[in-house]
Amino acid sequence: MSAATSVTINALPLVTPIVTPATTTVCNGSTVTVNVAGSQAGINYELFNGGTSLSSTTAGTGGAINLVTSALTANTTITVRATNPVTSCSVLLTGTSVVTVNPIPVTPTINPVGPVVVCEGTAAIVLTSSAGAGNQWYKDGALIGGATATTLNITTLPGNSGSYTVISTVSGCASGVSAAVAVTINQLPLTSVGVSPVSAIICSGSTVTVS
Repeated sequence: MSAATSVTINALPLVTPIVTPATTTVCNGSTVTVNVAGSQAGINYELFNGGTSLSSTTAGTGGAINLVTSALTANTTITVRATNPVTSCSVLLTGTSVVTVNPIPVTPTINPVGPVVVCEGTAAIVLTSSAGAGNQWYKDGALIGGATATTLNITTLPGNSGSYTVISTVSGCASGVSAAVAVTINQLPLTSVGVSPVSAIICSGSTVTVS
C-alpha cells in the first residue's frame, strides 16, 4: 500500500451576504460606498473593478460593513470579493454596481476681468461667463437668486458694489469657483443741497457769492 496523501478542500466564503449597489452616478474624483449586509466574521471583503482593487480590505463582523472606493476617474463596474485570509479561498458576491463618472466642468472665467469702476446711474455692467451652460452667479460669496444665465447685468447702484464670481454645474458636477471680479459703483454727489442765491441782478464787474 502506498504512502497516504492528505487532501484538504477548504470551504469558500459564503455568498449569502447582501450587497447594496453603490451610487450609480458620481463626479470625477468622487468615492462611492458599497454596503455588505450580513458579512461573515473571519472573512475579508474588498472592492474590485475587474482585476483592479478599488479599496482596502475590510474584515467581516457578522453584521453590516461599508466598503469605500478610491477616487473614481472613469466609468467603473464594482464587484465585492470575499476572501478567507487563512486559506486564500475567495469568491465574488452577487450585486454588481455599474457607476457612471461624469467630468468636472472647466472652471469658468469672467469677462471683463476687472476691476470695474463706474459712477452711479451709468449703463448697467454686463459680466459674461465663459461657460455656455449651468452658470450660477455669486456676490461676495452669496448666491444670487435666479442669476443662472451666461451673462449677469448689474444695475449701477452703490449697493451693488462687491466681488462677483460664477460656478458652472453640469450633470450634477460643479466646477471650481471663477476668479473674482471686483465691481465698484461710486455714489454721485447729492443734488438736494440748496444753493443760494438762485438768481441775482448785479452790475458789470461785480462778483457773486453762492452758498
